[in-house]
Amino acid sequence: MFGYKIDDTLKLRILELRHAEPLYNVVRANQQHIGKWLRWANESYSLENAKSYITVGLNKFVANEGFRCGIWLNNELVGCVGLNRINWRSHYSPIGYWMAQEQQGKGIMTRSVKALIDYAFAEIGLNRLEIYCATENKRSWAVPERLGFSLEGILREADWLGDHFADIALYSMLASEWPRS
Repeated sequence: MFGYKIDDTLKLRILELRHAEPLYNVVRANQQHIGKWLRWANESYSLENAKSYITVGLNKFVANEGFRCGIWLNNELVGCVGLNRINWRSHYSPIGYWMAQEQQGKGIMTRSVKALIDYAFAEIGLNRLEIYCATENKRSWAVPERLGFSLEGILREADWLGDHFADIALYSMLASEWPRS
């Protein structure tokens, strides 16, 4: 399966069914943190949900419509990043990501997203990548800001976060703007 070595300690790997238990464990350990921004990471999250998440990602990979990678730090799953829905007609995809709370602030997500962008532009020929994040989620929108994405606008009250509507920032990067492609 697809793997991308970022450095000696950090790797991206396509999630496989054998990763269901580590995925379940990291989501459950960080449920309040992740669930604040992503509806699926709620109190009812189960091992079956982890298997389903992986299966959907594998089906996307096989159909060439996207993929979900685990972020592995010293062989421990600490988050996920992926191309959520590749649109081959227009050569773009949104990027999705999340990270265990105790691993934040170390540059892991920025390096992981950067590697994914390099792959998307240089290896598979996408032209545009998008990142959507709640404006309240400062750590999430710091990633596209650090990587030089353009803020295209704010989608007002575009997502329901369990107890309120949240504004969503839309960031984009074009292959022609990315210095590594």
